[in-house]
Amino acid sequence: MKPILAALLLLAGPAAATDHALPPPLLRGEWNELADHGYGSWHIATFHGWGEAFDGGSRVFHFEAKKGIRFDIIAASTAYWTADDKERGRQVFYLSHDKRFYRIEPGSKEEESVLQKLEDALPDLKGQGKNDPQLVKELIASIRTRKVVVKVNG
Repeated sequence: MKPILAALLLLAGPAAATDHALPPPLLRGEWNELADHGYGSWHIATFHGWGEAFDGGSRVFHFEAKKGIRFDIIAASTAYWTADDKERGRQVFYLSHDKRFYRIEPGSKEEESVLQKLEDALPDLKGQGKNDPQLVKELIASIRTRKVVVKVNG
């Protein structure tokens, strides 16, 4: 994930942040593209923890589906928010897979799908520290409320 996020930053750093600049068009994905990757059947098997990106504040949560498919959910730095998101103080989230970024819009069917996958996985997730399933619970709460993710406790 770090090389993908680094590419995003190099192509359009925070100074270039506008409603149309981030992520760059070549890295933006449409949710229907994920059907080609079997998104409907992704069942989270492993939470690989989280990390911070070198972009001024994004938090990246790493997951693996039962079929070995890896993807991330990103609580984006304010540098990647639209003017409307900034005005509302609304945390922006992306699902990242296969070098593409899929914005998780508040109240969308895609948001509900992501939340359902996370909630379904919780009973089976194990770990401590940066892999603690409690962090997934906090991520779920943040996606639901859209409160700004400033700190991850783990």
